[in-house]
Amino acid sequence: MRIVVVHRSARAGEILRAPDGAASLPWSSVVEMLNRHDVPDGLPFIVDDDGSLNGCD
Repeated sequence: MRIVVVHRSARAGEILRAPDGAASLPWSSVVEMLNRHDVPDGLPFIVDDDGSLNGCD
């Protein structure tokens, strides 16, 4: 697990890809979701090594 912090401008314009290359997501879609849910920059959260957010359930 690792702790990450929301920082919208960190990857502006990038396309995020799954490690196996099976999926991709534009960074703008991530920012749109963060905005829709009022997630502020600087908010820390825990991400599992597999990329999921289930480790602290």
